[in-house]
Amino acid sequence: MKVILFGAGEMTMEFLASEDSLQYDIQAIADNDKSKHGSVICFGDRCIKVVSAKDVLLYDFNVVLITIYKFA
Repeated sequence: MKVILFGAGEMTMEFLASEDSLQYDIQAIADNDKSKHGSVICFGDRCIKVVSAKDVLLYDFNVVLITIYKFA
């Protein structure tokens, strides 16, 4: 499944570290913080570009996963 992650913070890193994340084709990470736009988040051999929320429309994806909160 093609996804966009929303949130370029600690919870996104935790998600990328989980085996669950390997089932997804992550297209980009969206974030509202302009200082993060254009950066790249890497975990292992996966590197994913951080884009603005409005730029997600440029990607072909099925769903947006919110990775800014940790749910118990």
